[in-house]
Amino acid sequence: MGFFPSARALDLKGNLVRCDLLVMFDFVSGAIRLWQGHGTLHTLDGNDWRGIGELGQIGDLESTLAGDAPQATFTLSGVNPAILAEAMNTSEEVYGRDVNVYIQFFDAAFQPLDNPYVCWAGMMDVMHVKHNVDTCTIELTAESLFFRRALAPLGTLSDRDQQRFYPGDTGLQVMPTMVAKSVLWPVIGIQP
Repeated sequence: MGFFPSARALDLKGNLVRCDLLVMFDFVSGAIRLWQGHGTLHTLDGNDWRGIGELGQIGDLESTLAGDAPQATFTLSGVNPAILAEAMNTSEEVYGRDVNVYIQFFDAAFQPLDNPYVCWAGMMDVMHVKHNVDTCTIELTAESLFFRRALAPLGTLSDRDQQRFYPGDTGLQVMPTMVAKSVLWPVIGIQP
């Protein structure tokens, strides 16, 4: 069948097919689903997405190329002061939590076609709050899933994790003493 059969069928018939991005933030207190339209959007997968209209913005969603782990920025402006107070104390709600951006196709009347499809996935990092007398903006940065590529699978490079996998192995006991240490290798058998 392939991806987006209903959207493709309408397009092939010459009908108008619309598209928008949906965002799901998986906060500790619960998932929040938003879309850039108005009102509540009921998608075919059974989820409800709150409309934020022109108040929200999604920064560039870049693909991971050449080993980079690009960041994405999500901005919500015109924020209610009650939401602002909550956002200022939510670092534990945000850090390391999932954020997914979906693509959703619609017919001419903005009725959803097919299920939303994840087009970008990442982990939330830092939430910044900017406010002055007349405006308040919340900006959330997230990193693509590729940013974890350098971490050891199922653990870290520490003696504790090494003991968990290989009891009695002492190879990583010296790791704490190696931080910021310079080691000079001897020059043996090389004459100038």
